[in-house]
Amino acid sequence: MPLKRMVLMSRCGAILFAWVLWSEVDPTNLPGGGWRIVDASETEEACRAKATRHIEFVRQTLSGPRIDFRSSDNGYGIVLRDEHGKVNSYAFTTLYCLPDTVDPQKKE
Repeated sequence: MPLKRMVLMSRCGAILFAWVLWSEVDPTNLPGGGWRIVDASETEEACRAKATRHIEFVRQTLSGPRIDFRSSDNGYGIVLRDEHGKVNSYAFTTLYCLPDTVDPQKKE
């Protein structure tokens, strides 16, 4: 399905979003793995600000003694450990702000 300009209807009319915040989760075989749309913004700068807020939201949501959370400018990694400290699973998420005309799910 081609990615089209996202439109949010409001009382004032339609607002066009030109930048899409995408997440890519690796490994892709995890639930929620692969590409997902996280949010959309009118400008690239606003999209990057949403990416920063998204990373902080995930950090606050996923806290606990068996969760290792590490973030970078463009994503984060999560390691889940069992009661003995052994790694159970892990996931790395990279965030991308892309123009709404770009669909990263499509293979070129």
